Amino acid sequence: MSINAITNLIRKGNYNKINAKLAFYQWGEENGKKKMHWCSWKKMTQQKDREGLGFKELQSFNRVLLGKQVWRMVTTPNSLVSKVLKAKYYPHESIFRCKIKQNSSWIWQSLMGARDLVEKGTYRKIGNGKSTKIWEDKWIPGNS
Repeated sequence: MSINAITNLIRKGNYNKINAKLAFYQWGEENGKKKMHWCSWKKMTQQKDREGLGFKELQSFNRVLLGKQVWRMVTTPNSLVSKVLKAKYYPHESIFRCKIKQNSSWIWQSLMGARDLVEKGTYRKIGNGKSTKIWEDKWIPGNS
């Protein structure tokens, strides 16, 4: 089992607990008995324009926020966080090609778990072409 699979299992259990607390808060209890659940949690987490209630599904929301941090590291490589993480985890390669080490920190493993979200929507701008690996980098939209 990979590092990401293990951390996802742990996090999924925590998310289920948090979602249960949110659902309990929403529906509550009366005289020690739980109130009726009038709609499913899945319906509650759908967007309002899709006839849901707009609650955040925490696991997906967390992945999006982690993906946003990866995007910031890609677009602002001169920030302190980007420089520190690059020096420690991927000093000689792209963030999209680096390997996840067994002794990586929990936050780095989490960021790498969201890296594929960013990579799917990212294409390389060629520029002068010196740092582009034409057979490995995603640089033509629509091509794998």
